[in-house]
Amino acid sequence: MSEFKDRFKEALDFANINANKLANIVGITPGTIGHWKNRGTKPSGDLLLKVATALGVSAEWLLTGNGQMKVQTIIPIDNTDSLKEGFVQIPEYAIRFGAGEAAEPTYDEIEDSIPATFRLSFFTSRGINPKNCRRFHVIGDSMEPIIMSNDCITVDCSPIDHIENNQIYALYYEHSLKVKRLIKTFKSLIIHSENPAYPDEELTLEEADQLIHIIGRVIERSGSI
Repeated sequence: MSEFKDRFKEALDFANINANKLANIVGITPGTIGHWKNRGTKPSGDLLLKVATALGVSAEWLLTGNGQMKVQTIIPIDNTDSLKEGFVQIPEYAIRFGAGEAAEPTYDEIEDSIPATFRLSFFTSRGINPKNCRRFHVIGDSMEPIIMSNDCITVDCSPIDHIENNQIYALYYEHSLKVKRLIKTFKSLIIHSENPAYPDEELTLEEADQLIHIIGRVIERSGSI
């Protein structure tokens, strides 16, 4: 996997922005940019999101190398009457759970929310049926700087037969909806938060099967900067 400094240089080339211009956009010194380019030190928190947004790349890709480099932009469309062929809308949902640790969820569409509009190719290029996708509101800072509190995430809720290692999932665990990176080892499943203030949790594979209900894989996030 590439190093951060290599991805950062690639992102600068992609955006056709030099170090001085980027420094002015995000409000830092060119010297800080030099550290990122040459020493591999990394921005964090809000600064990472500002840099990724200015460069038009995914914050997760820039920080970790995972996922796609280019951001798939949500297209603003005022109402469903103007929705053109080649676009789809994904509403926002709330989740209710029955009794038990791994109970099946019930999805309730939030009537006063505005659906997010995507190009259909965003899903088809990934082999995902948009009819299986839902958006959820995220509260909490455990996944910062990849996912910020008050962001919305798009989740592929298609049935899964295995967990893709080192990917971010929405899941029901400890009586609440959580968004975490899941890391599989030979005997265990690590529930990882991007924010270092939150320690990893490790379950045996048997415990994970009993205690965790996977809602789906997170494929997109959107929020303010």
